[in-house]
Amino acid sequence: YTWYSVTKEDFSDFEKVHDSSSYTPPTTAAGTTYYYCVVVNDHDVGLAATETGLVAVTVKEKDTTAPVISGIENGKTYCSSVTFTVEDDNLASVTASVATAEGTKTETLTPDGDGKYTLAAVNETYTVTATDTAGSKTEYKVTVNDGHTFEWKIDKEAAVGVTGSK
Repeated sequence: YTWYSVTKEDFSDFEKVHDSSSYTPPTTAAGTTYYYCVVVNDHDVGLAATETGLVAVTVKEKDTTAPVISGIENGKTYCSSVTFTVEDDNLASVTASVATAEGTKTETLTPDGDGKYTLAAVNETYTVTATDTAGSKTEYKVTVNDGHTFEWKIDKEAAVGVTGSK
């Protein structure tokens, strides 16, 4: 068994790469490499040889870019349901998690016809996670309330003997 490879599309200049009955091509460099094997049987009375067909092995560039979430801001509070989009050429999933008394509840989100995801107004803090096929993740925490919430803040001490006007 003798293995040969070539990267040129005109299939010239094949290079011998391995002598063994099996061969695992390297996957360190992106691109397409073509392989074939020549099998020679010289144990019998005559000499016989055969070649395999060409096999293309394509190694893709490693995806190092995390998904991009648009339409919501990390750490922000919203007062009604909110829609957002996720961009990534290799998007695998978009999930929304909510902490409950029983533990964390996670739901896989599905985009609508316009590619938008919706978080319902349920007075909860969501952890939105967008993951691509390479495992890169973007995670946002947003609170989505059903209406406005107010937090009253007193920022002055009471004053005695001071009058005011409208």
